[in-house]
Amino acid sequence: MALAQDPSGVTHGFWQAIEFTGFGRLFEANAPSWFDHNSQNWQAASDYYAKLLNMTIMTPHPGGAILHRGDEWIASVSQQDDAAISPHWRPVFMVPDMPTTRAKAKEIGATIVVEEQQVPGSVISVIKDPVVGNLLTIM
Repeated sequence: MALAQDPSGVTHGFWQAIEFTGFGRLFEANAPSWFDHNSQNWQAASDYYAKLLNMTIMTPHPGGAILHRGDEWIASVSQQDDAAISPHWRPVFMVPDMPTTRAKAKEIGATIVVEEQQVPGSVISVIKDPVVGNLLTIM
């Protein structure tokens, strides 16, 4: 495993799969479904990851990009204008029931940052875990 820092200041890791190949579940209930990169320099970050990981950049709107390989969308890279928020990667988990997930998160000590927001094709909530950082849930 190796750790590196991208041009926007986000620390991230790499590992070469040998026996452990990564996620056993993706794109299903209560499993990872997406990754969000937020920083003050989304252009430099998206260029870095695209070149490093052989991805293509699609820019559907100002202030952000989608990283993909062929038809497989991998992550979004977005502008974060609030300098008080450190640049970061944020995991996205697909959940079957957003209100139930938010209630459970509150019950175990999380803070709800964004209660519920409609975005194309889904509903999202931003939940700050009680220890480290933000967790984005998606339905």
